[in-house]
Parts: sequence; structure tokens; C-alpha cells
Amino acid sequence: MTTEKQPAYISLKEAGKELGVQRTSMYYYLEQLHIKTHKFPLDRKTYITMDDLERIKAEKKAAESGRR
Repeated sequence: MTTEKQPAYISLKEAGKELGVQRTSMYYYLEQLHIKTHKFPLDRKTYITMDDLERIKAEKKAAESGRR
């Protein structure tokens, strides 16, 4: 019996708040980092995984510090 761990999700709105950016910036990050969004039945919000949020944070921090 295998038990796959389901990824944790955060809405784009909440992710934007956590990163301190607007919705347009969130979509820019998604496009640049090739991050897929998720939608759930009967829910109008769009979500990304918490792992993807951490990836955005790391890339944003690297860009701000000039480490490319």
C-alpha cells in the first residue's frame, strides 16, 4: 500500500501577500519559472504548491541580491 503525500497549496492572492507583490507580478513569476497553477472543483481561486512558493521566494531573493 503506497501513501503519496499530497502537496500543500496556497492561493495566488495569499502567495502574493506573503511575497509582498501584486497579482501581475505573481503571473510574471509563474510564467518565468514555468510554474503550473491548480484549480479545484467549485472553487474560483487559483492555487500553486507551497514548494513552488518557496521556489519563487528563493529566486526573488537571488535576484535582489544579484546572485545570478
